[in-house]
Amino acid sequence: MDGRKEAKAWIAYRWMAESAFSAFKCIFGEHVRAVRWKNMVREPMLKTSIYKC
Repeated sequence: MDGRKEAKAWIAYRWMAESAFSAFKCIFGEHVRAVRWKNMVREPMLKTSIYKC
């Protein structure tokens, strides 16, 4: 693959990823509210499953 095509694909991917993270943070906030480690891991997973719906 040409270097320019790879760079263009990477920029497009990064733009989409940044947009998704921005929307997720806008809806759910930047912080985890759980106190226990086990729940700190679960909370983002649950939020992500809700966001996908």
